[in-house]
Amino acid sequence: MWNEDEDKKNYIVFHILIHQKIVLTAFVLGRWDCSDASDEQKLLTIKEFSKHNLRILNLAEMQQKCFLHYRTQPFSMLCNISTEYPCLLANVSNPYNFTENRPCIKLSKIGDDVSDCYGDLDERNILANCYGRQKGYDFNCLTIENNLCITTANLCYSTRCLNEEDYTICSYLTKACHGDLYFSCINQTCLKDVRCNGKIDCEYGEDEYWCREDIVYRNGKFSHLLNLEKLKHLLYYPPSIPINQSISNTVKNQQHSNYSSILIKKISQICNRGVAIFHYITQKWICFCPSSYYGLYCNFFSDRITIITHLELTYYSINDNTTIIKIVISFYFHEQLLDFHQFHVTPTAERGDNYIKHKFSFLYARTDAMIKNKQRRYFNRTDIKQNHPYSIRFEAYELTRNLTVELLNVWQYPIYFDYLPAFRFAKVLRLNQTNDSCVDTNRCGKNGFCHRLTNSNETYYCACKSGYYGVFCEYFDDRCSSFCSALSICKPQNFNKQALCICPLNHFGSTCHLKYNPCDELHCLNNGTCLTVHNYIDIFEYKCLYPRKYYGKNCELEKFAVRIQFNITMTTKLSNIRAALIHYYDLTPKIFDLIIKEQQLFNKIPQISTFDHDQTLSPLLSIIRLYKEEYDPFMYLLYIRENEKIINITIDLSKENYCPHTRLLFELSKSEFNLSISVSKYHQLCQSRSILCFHDDNYFCICQANFYRAACFRYDSTADRCAHCLSQGRCVQGQLKSVSDFLCVCSRCYYGHLCQYSTEVFSFTVDSLIAHDIISSRKKISISIYVLISSLAFLLGFVNNICSFLTFKQPKPREYAAGNYLLILSIFNQCSLFILLVKIIHTVLNLNGNLFNTLLNLYMCKIISYLLSVLTRINYWLTSLITIHRLGLVLYPTKLSIKSPKYAFISATIVIFVLFVFHIHELFFYKLIDDPKQISATLCVPNYTPYQWSVYNRFNVMFHYLVPCTIQIITIVVLIIATARNKAKINTKHTQQKLIMNQLNINKELFITPIIILASALPQAILAFTYACKELVEPWQRYSLLTTYFLSYSPQVLGFLLFVLPSTTYKEEFYKTKLAQILSIK
Repeated sequence: MWNEDEDKKNYIVFHILIHQKIVLTAFVLGRWDCSDASDEQKLLTIKEFSKHNLRILNLAEMQQKCFLHYRTQPFSMLCNISTEYPCLLANVSNPYNFTENRPCIKLSKIGDDVSDCYGDLDERNILANCYGRQKGYDFNCLTIENNLCITTANLCYSTRCLNEEDYTICSYLTKACHGDLYFSCINQTCLKDVRCNGKIDCEYGEDEYWCREDIVYRNGKFSHLLNLEKLKHLLYYPPSIPINQSISNTVKNQQHSNYSSILIKKISQICNRGVAIFHYITQKWICFCPSSYYGLYCNFFSDRITIITHLELTYYSINDNTTIIKIVISFYFHEQLLDFHQFHVTPTAERGDNYIKHKFSFLYARTDAMIKNKQRRYFNRTDIKQNHPYSIRFEAYELTRNLTVELLNVWQYPIYFDYLPAFRFAKVLRLNQTNDSCVDTNRCGKNGFCHRLTNSNETYYCACKSGYYGVFCEYFDDRCSSFCSALSICKPQNFNKQALCICPLNHFGSTCHLKYNPCDELHCLNNGTCLTVHNYIDIFEYKCLYPRKYYGKNCELEKFAVRIQFNITMTTKLSNIRAALIHYYDLTPKIFDLIIKEQQLFNKIPQISTFDHDQTLSPLLSIIRLYKEEYDPFMYLLYIRENEKIINITIDLSKENYCPHTRLLFELSKSEFNLSISVSKYHQLCQSRSILCFHDDNYFCICQANFYRAACFRYDSTADRCAHCLSQGRCVQGQLKSVSDFLCVCSRCYYGHLCQYSTEVFSFTVDSLIAHDIISSRKKISISIYVLISSLAFLLGFVNNICSFLTFKQPKPREYAAGNYLLILSIFNQCSLFILLVKIIHTVLNLNGNLFNTLLNLYMCKIISYLLSVLTRINYWLTSLITIHRLGLVLYPTKLSIKSPKYAFISATIVIFVLFVFHIHELFFYKLIDDPKQISATLCVPNYTPYQWSVYNRFNVMFHYLVPCTIQIITIVVLIIATARNKAKINTKHTQQKLIMNQLNINKELFITPIIILASALPQAILAFTYACKELVEPWQRYSLLTTYFLSYSPQVLGFLLFVLPSTTYKEEFYKTKLAQILSIK
């Protein structure tokens, strides 16, 4: 970016058709600086300059200059240079036949990503050359067999395309004509010293075609870009007197090797992907091949399996900073060890997101027997499906300062794709310290102990003592008696017939007899922690974990600080902020992109933000994004400071440093903005709006002090995004390398740090109500209480429902519809209580990380949640059907179809079927999520996306809750009034009020049951509406809602008390049951 002073020095930005920028000195120079040549030939097609360019350029004068410059270019006499660009055509059989293939293309085709000229000359500023820069006149051989780039200097001479793609240009560049100083024109004229002399000598000017005079210019321009930072003069914000600091920059001169690039290229091609080493004795080149190749010249692919893994230490407790975890990976064919690999993990340094990913390969054996086995399996699909002879075993050993070597975990995985020539196997090894020993301690005899595989709870293997081997550790290798050091573990039968020694801490070598601890010497300063690094190349290597304020190899350097204090005046825009994200940016040295040096996340606007950095200078600028529920983030500029080590400022978040989105400034919708606004118009915003900064999805722009123009930098607008949040919540990422550093800005009516819980009406789940207590410090008490409540409800319900079931199973109740309704209800009552108990236990196990089989756990999550919803609402509807049935008996006492048991079975079956169908969507939208912020916590939550499914679910829940309750209320009122009126017709001596009271006393079983059912459901309904779309911040809110939730299961628990005891008829039927007779109840 440039300022006004630079404009006067001809560093004026020229905006061309595609909105790139060039300096004025590069304009109409004969060499393209813009990708579409709109600074050169294509200038002739421009009809009107932008306002910015009109201030510094005269279009008519520039076009006249351009026309005069290009009217004598090669082949220009065959083209209309005002609209056409002269070049040999691509994709034609004979480009030199100018009658059929006129060497002209439209100027509009330059830089359109389509090669119309031979050798891609029209795209030479779009494509890359042999060094990754602009292509220029380098030549690409694009055939599959010969994907080669030839530099301009070597074209047609030292290097050629194998299939003669370069024949068209080379046939005329190398055409013989008397001698090297002569050039043969297309018309066979032979001229001396005319090639690339800057003058048209041949008939069509071909002596000046494909000249390389712009190579020096390109290299100079690239060097200019490297030094372009000298032109950078940014606005100093906030305006204050900067701290004068003396900064010395040491520039190291790099010396480049003078070896010939052509010779190096030829040598490197000898060994394909390997390294060529010259053997002086034999005077031959020897190829050192990587693991993926073999052969004399590394010319064959190796059959291999690539392992990518790292150790997850979430569940591992670090008791000592010096502890090391050693991972031994073994590659087996059946029980035969083929190869092994090992690496070390330092838990103190690799905790959380700081893990190191390890990548290595195992090669399949190439013995005759192994090759024949692979060929046989390749053509036998049944064998491939059923047998998996290859497997990989991971063993994790804990090495402590007490020199103990303890086996912690073992993982073993079969290789399902061993018939493929190459296969990538990726696994995360989750280390835990649970007891993995077998129940049967004698399984492995006295020479080993039985160890459960961490990735399979039902599979065990025998971990043998030092020196022993075999499936049950039944063999001993005598070599282990003296091969390894005394404190190590000797594992015999290694793949190279030499035992493998697993060394204790700080011991090295193939036999573990070497001992050295680099941390015995005082390396780490300023209270830094020294850690041993197991480097097989350098045993003296160590690592210092430095405190926050220090850095360096030995924690010897003190960091510099950026300190920002916020002076916040609360406004509407700054209220209800749910997240604040502060970015610290520097500029890339070549292309001036903003790169993030630090990203800090807060749940509100912080009072102070501090960034301790280890750079020579502080980050150039900083911005803050503020997030609300329903809006795009607000962006504010915090500072712009060049060449400062320490920054200490106080900043206001006000209209002055607010950086709006350009879409808001242009007052356009998102679709209109994307279609109609170009970056070239951004200067107008500074000129007309007098603002400090603004941004779009690609650029962050700062207006110059005189508001003349904008300096725009590319930046990553997606750096704040992550994908942890549910229910359309906005996920805001903090530290880029931290999985757990994020915040979810939830949509309305959702809460939880993953937006996993809903507070919409009747959307509360038992998980959301008890989860907070289960993961709290009082989780043992909470778990005991919740499991006890659900267990008591199940047991008490079991007693009531078994009594009800036996009562209504009697022949007489089953003759009537009511008895059959109640029989079905008693079954579903107990089923719903059982599922409630299972749901509570499943939630507890999930939140404590006790369920390891992910697939089984997912099925349990979906099925249990689905069944709990369906069974609970089946009970609501069945009780409503019973109430409706009783009302029908009062209103239509002579109608026999109402009393029919067949009628009851049909209506109950329809209701049950409909409810199962109406809730089927829950099987698809319930999912398991691992909570990144809670160790070992897994949540079973619904995630209804898209939003239409959330609306449907809410409607579905409310319908199946409110409709049965409404039916109960209406039925009770109608039942009481109808009964009283029937009696009033018979007995006119009493008032209707007295008759109603008499009927309530006489037919209390008709009224008490629905009233109790209604009373158990109404509190939950009232609280559901009261707490709708409110986050349950206070514990008493959750507990009150949880109490009503359990209270709503009272009808399922008290079925016998509600339906049998109030009825004289049903009580007599119960007395007839065997249970009553056994208990002597009468």
